[in-house]
Amino acid sequence: MAGDLIKRIKEAEQEALRMIREAETDASRLVAEAIQTREDRLAEAERTARQAIEQAGERASQEAQGEIARLQEKANHRIEALRSQAMGRMDEAVQRILEGI
Repeated sequence: MAGDLIKRIKEAEQEALRMIREAETDASRLVAEAIQTREDRLAEAERTARQAIEQAGERASQEAQGEIARLQEKANHRIEALRSQAMGRMDEAVQRILEGI
């Protein structure tokens, strides 16, 4: 009877140790999964942030190119206006010189 009780206690201890090992294994697996999930989410967040930055840079570049083209066109119009004005004044100067002769 005492021997049977001791045997059952030892079996219970063995079962408890087995359960502890399984729990430790499960806990380690869960920790590894949580770490991997966190790393995956962080990597995805970094990719998303990089894409957003690249897209913002592209938009800014396109806007800047548009503004440069607009300013270039405005400058060309101003150059033409000044050229016409200068030609008109030159014609006036030539006319005055010819009148003086």
